[in-house]
Amino acid sequence: MIRAFKRVLACALFAGLQMTQAAATPIDFEAYTDNTPLTNEVAGLTFAGGVILTAGVSLNEFDFPPRSGVNVLGALSGTLDIALDAPATGFSGYFTHLEGLTFSGYDALHNLLFSIATATDSNLGASTLISHSANGLAFLSITGAQGLGFTLDDLDIQSGGAVPEPGTLALLMLGGLSALAARRGRRNG
Repeated sequence: MIRAFKRVLACALFAGLQMTQAAATPIDFEAYTDNTPLTNEVAGLTFAGGVILTAGVSLNEFDFPPRSGVNVLGALSGTLDIALDAPATGFSGYFTHLEGLTFSGYDALHNLLFSIATATDSNLGASTLISHSANGLAFLSITGAQGLGFTLDDLDIQSGGAVPEPGTLALLMLGGLSALAARRGRRNG
């Protein structure tokens, strides 16, 4: 009985540790073809103002290099809007721009949660990681200064879903195992 309890406890703790290693996969835009306007192709997100650009085809990869792969999402008009189906806790992505960018995040009622600007006007030739946390993020608007375009690669939207913390999951499993052991002990004793 004790040996079985230890085995199940070890499995529960291993499962809890495995959850800490799981992370959201960034959206790298590699699944789309060159010059495809991106709208609702990514589950849970709706884009406005973005088009897929491919290195060596429609993308000048020397000034606007992809972070990974060959595709980026380009905002040629200078504005990219991203609506989220479920509230998030933040975002991150690699941006390349000729002029400064402004990031504005809104909640589901379109109340402004934050407005941040890039520290530099231009980072041609090298993408920069931009990230921000904001509970309840439902809409993100990114605008290039003077309406100039920019590119985005490896977008990551941090989920706001109610997923139990690994410690909580392990504790719940441990509690269930303890209850089973106590019940079994009463039957045998």
